[in-house]
Amino acid sequence: MNFGSIVDRIGGLLGFESETAKKKRLFMEKSQELTLAVNALDLELVSFKMDELDLLSMKSEVIQKGNRRNPKITKFPNIYHEPIFVSVLDYLSRGDGEMAMKVFSRSNVYTYWIKSDSVLIWSGNNFWGHLMPNGEFVYKNNKVVGRISSNKTHGHLEFAVSEKVQATMDLMVKDIKASTRAFDYTLFSSESAFELTKILALFILSNPSASFKLNL
Repeated sequence: MNFGSIVDRIGGLLGFESETAKKKRLFMEKSQELTLAVNALDLELVSFKMDELDLLSMKSEVIQKGNRRNPKITKFPNIYHEPIFVSVLDYLSRGDGEMAMKVFSRSNVYTYWIKSDSVLIWSGNNFWGHLMPNGEFVYKNNKVVGRISSNKTHGHLEFAVSEKVQATMDLMVKDIKASTRAFDYTLFSSESAFELTKILALFILSNPSASFKLNL
């Protein structure tokens, strides 16, 4: 347990809430709200398997525009126009720009706490780690196990796990949302490498309008 966690626990026993604990509580509450919002739409999604990642489309359809009362809900199809996943995004607090985003696929739910200096990521109920502005993914054991980098020569993003490139996303199309294919190359060294690549790719595809920026 780190020092911040100890302080938060002591504060809870004494009846006051630290700023960190308050933000975490707000995030958890917002995360629950987003789940209710997407469940209310009762959306049917197609399966999302390892060998189908390169069929993801960059096109998207805004089902619900975000405003002060409702989160923004976006649907993403494959190249056959079948919905593969839904992104639900809303602000925790309009003042600091932090956002909660949940991505629902048929097989899992991915949760992103988008802060200015990092993105905290969960797969289901399991916390995976942090995505940093330089593209590094720091696993929960504080080791860098993945990376998003920009290959400007070939005009694409590269997703690497354990120093091996697992997938590339084509960026040659100026209007990225007009592209019909998200990925032009995929090769996964393991199931866990595929899962991490998917987690990072879904964050990029959902393209949230937040204060967090990747400096690649």
